[in-house]
Amino acid sequence: MLHGRVIRPAGAGAKLAGVDESSVKAIPGYVKTVVQRNFVGVVAESEWAAVRAAKELKVNWGRPAASFPEDVYAHMRSAKPRVTREFVRQGDAAATLASAAKKVEASYEWPFQAHATMGPGCAVVDFHADGVTTVWTGSQKPHALQKGLAQMLGVPDDRVHVVWVEAAGSYGRAGDEDVAADAALLSQAVGKPVRVQWSRADMTAWGGKGPAAIVDLAAALDAQGGVTAIEMTSRVFSGTEIIPQANTAGNLLAAQLIGMPNTNGGDEFVQWAGSTYPYAIRNVHAVGHIIAPLYVSESPMRTTHLRDPNGPAGTFASESFMDELAAAAAADPIEFRLRHTEDARAKAVLMAAAERAKWEHRPSPKRGGGAVVSGRGVALSLRGGTYVATIAEVEVDRPSGAVRVKRLVCAHDCGLIVNPDALRGTIQANLVQSLGRALKEEVTFDQTHVTSVDWNTYPVARWSDIPQVEVVLLNHPEIAPSGAGEPSSRPTAAAINNAIFDATGARVRRAPLTAARVKAALG
Repeated sequence: MLHGRVIRPAGAGAKLAGVDESSVKAIPGYVKTVVQRNFVGVVAESEWAAVRAAKELKVNWGRPAASFPEDVYAHMRSAKPRVTREFVRQGDAAATLASAAKKVEASYEWPFQAHATMGPGCAVVDFHADGVTTVWTGSQKPHALQKGLAQMLGVPDDRVHVVWVEAAGSYGRAGDEDVAADAALLSQAVGKPVRVQWSRADMTAWGGKGPAAIVDLAAALDAQGGVTAIEMTSRVFSGTEIIPQANTAGNLLAAQLIGMPNTNGGDEFVQWAGSTYPYAIRNVHAVGHIIAPLYVSESPMRTTHLRDPNGPAGTFASESFMDELAAAAAADPIEFRLRHTEDARAKAVLMAAAERAKWEHRPSPKRGGGAVVSGRGVALSLRGGTYVATIAEVEVDRPSGAVRVKRLVCAHDCGLIVNPDALRGTIQANLVQSLGRALKEEVTFDQTHVTSVDWNTYPVARWSDIPQVEVVLLNHPEIAPSGAGEPSSRPTAAAINNAIFDATGARVRRAPLTAARVKAALG
């Protein structure tokens, strides 16, 4: 078995101008440089020799074709939508807003995020001259990967055998297993099995991203503090610029680099209607816009599924806004939600979370002073038949804006519970991961490159950040089980944001909820 590494373009759409293989031939264990159009890789007898060769190989690239915007949210607001869809038009929201006793408006922004798995992608591929190919990797979707690799290698599907091996959690990353495509091209070029291990920088810089989103909201309140109308407009990069399964070669970065077009982009919106919205509001108008990709192919900003696609972004907006409405009505946040839902299961998770957390019933924000202040917040969500209510308790250091989440309480109803221990563990993991996404995670980039490429520039939740986590399971043997792998990721960011507001009286409307953003909101 040999080892491989891939040298990425200088920026999105940069074309290869030349490679000087002589620059690495003296490296002990070096075997070959592989070049196909814009795909450049090295193969060596050891992993370290491959790493060294990839670093020292002299490669000349042309100017990047893409120029990413300095302010992605301004770009999203000014760009002409590629697709627009009306999700719901119920009653007359516009007229109700025009005559409202009180009107509340807000805009919320969610960043590009990376999968940031503990283990970057890894694959071993053994390609033979007759096209018979064996692939060992942790792909989420081996059958789809088989088809994509077969297309890229130019062999029939049945010549490719994908063997699933246990790997680090992927959260959508391994739906389009780019590392396997890298290894496949290198193995095809040298006629021997090749192992490719992406680095942390490879994974964060060039892996698919969860898309950025903007959600604009407006609501009408009557004289009694009831919500009589809501308007929602979302703008988002589609989460399927590369389909989260590699069933066509154009989904794979390596295939794009050798000239196969990415023609597989779909439309995936931030929605607020039907199965995603638990409240009974008489007048609702919800519209979504898909923004065209920053660059259509060979791009470090390709978007794909990230755990609970668009769920945290939409719920961060809708449930933070629901809290704004409760504050405008001078109502307790849980009581306000209970008053606006007719769904018995939604009410049950809210009340169960409140009971476990010993919720202090009062309006937000909390009245108090001092350098360090505390607060509690709640968020409710519904996904695919699963109901989740999460309560966050936080401390905020006013001088620095630093937020410390002290406790998360999550009430979870997914119908019939088959394995309560596994379910509880899954929810706990969701809460910790989504806490990191709420407080820390944001892909940053300049005009051509992703600049957040390691744990310092793309931090995730550490052991020191993990709060006390409590899970309340509501079992309904009479209801068929629904999903539990992702729904509890959905309300965490909104619950923490609402707790920050309760503690400080300041509202943050852009995630992640960093110390700098909280301090800016405090003024």
